[in-house]
Amino acid sequence: MSRGRSSFIRRLSIITSETPRSQERTRDQSKEPLLNLDKHAIKEKRLYLTRPMTPVSTQYPNRTIKRAERALSCSPFNLSLFATMRIRSVPLSSIATEEAVQQQWTKGPLSELAAENALLWLIQVGILRREVDGQGITDSFRLTPLGRQLLEKWQQQSLPEIPDPSLCDRISNACSRWLRLPI
Repeated sequence: MSRGRSSFIRRLSIITSETPRSQERTRDQSKEPLLNLDKHAIKEKRLYLTRPMTPVSTQYPNRTIKRAERALSCSPFNLSLFATMRIRSVPLSSIATEEAVQQQWTKGPLSELAAENALLWLIQVGILRREVDGQGITDSFRLTPLGRQLLEKWQQQSLPEIPDPSLCDRISNACSRWLRLPI
């Protein structure tokens, strides 16, 4: 065992009042946890090292959800594109092609500029985000938690496609998009 790890174990064992020898293990032993900490000791000493992270669902205001639904229904994209974005990132170059129409990702053929503008509006609304790699922002897009929530809602309702927007929805979305209103 390395010297740094053993000193860490000694310090941690002092905090949890356990002996350091009971904490050590060699590489040959079975894969038991390095530290057998009692849950009460963890809470008392505020050590949350072994607490599993659970995803928390975010509650959005109704106004935000309505705006996002309106933006999605007015977008030139189909539900299948967002279902794909839930699983993996989708590059802009594959959205702005004839193949995207054949895969039923878009309602019709789109130029790359039109697709990017529509995707950027969905980013501003909070439905999508740009994928980031080690070198910076890429041209790929993924769903945000708000986008996932809307997708799950529509899939639970067994809707084959995004509901068509009303005339009022189209006007409201166009005004919000043109003026970039937060509402």
